[in-house]
Amino acid sequence: MNNLIIKLNGEIQSSNFHEWKNELIGQIQSTNLELETDSDFASAELNVKTFKIAEKTLKQAKESAIHQAYDIQELFNAIDQVTEQARQARLTLERQIKTRKSYVKEEIALEGVNIMNIEIKQQSDDFNLTDNSRFTDKSIFLSKITGTRGLAGARKALELLCIQMKDEISKKALLVEFNAKTIDTISLEHSSLFQDRAYLISLLSYELNKTIDDRINTYIANQKIINQKHSIQNKIPTELNPMGTHEAKKIITTLLKNSNDEDIIRALMTCLKLLENANSRSNV
Repeated sequence: MNNLIIKLNGEIQSSNFHEWKNELIGQIQSTNLELETDSDFASAELNVKTFKIAEKTLKQAKESAIHQAYDIQELFNAIDQVTEQARQARLTLERQIKTRKSYVKEEIALEGVNIMNIEIKQQSDDFNLTDNSRFTDKSIFLSKITGTRGLAGARKALELLCIQMKDEISKKALLVEFNAKTIDTISLEHSSLFQDRAYLISLLSYELNKTIDDRINTYIANQKIINQKHSIQNKIPTELNPMGTHEAKKIITTLLKNSNDEDIIRALMTCLKLLENANSRSNV
């Protein structure tokens, strides 16, 4: 488009308005507005005609000035119209460009997700047991390519991110492999304690070793408690021979002397009384 050139002369080239205005204002100020005499009213009629002519003259002068500025107003209106048309065309294009850029970024981000999915599938079964969602999170790829310049910039950012993530996957794969070997060396006796393999192989090495030690130590401690309970139960005789009356009274008497609990004392005294009654009946 050629350069737009507009030249205006907004100055008033000739006018006696100021002198004419001052003369009219002087006449208005000298006019008697409080009419009393016939002379006042006669003068007022002449002034009314004068002011009416002045009003008409001013209105015609204003219309003439507006008409002389018509071309300028028409130019301003045309400029506004063309400006709005250009604005609407720009907005339409910008919306489509924005949509297109968003679509392209989405496609590039999905390319990155697919690359990482392939990389993950190539890893071991143990590796694929773990949570690898961070490597395939589309939002991470979109964030990385946001702000890059053009398609080439976005693809370069994607390439660098994939290289970084592949390096992280390699390091994680080594850790998972090492942890898997550690878990597989656990004795069969304790293997049932480690059924959550996916969680365990994701731990750092020192965390895994601590978890293994804690679980085995807890298991051994619990087994000792269980074995002690079984041992005590085995020592309790299944059948007891009844105790003689005299021996029972002797034990109850000893318990009464050593007990401070009122309820226990009352219970023992009741047992002692029952034994004496039973003994009396047997002697009858």
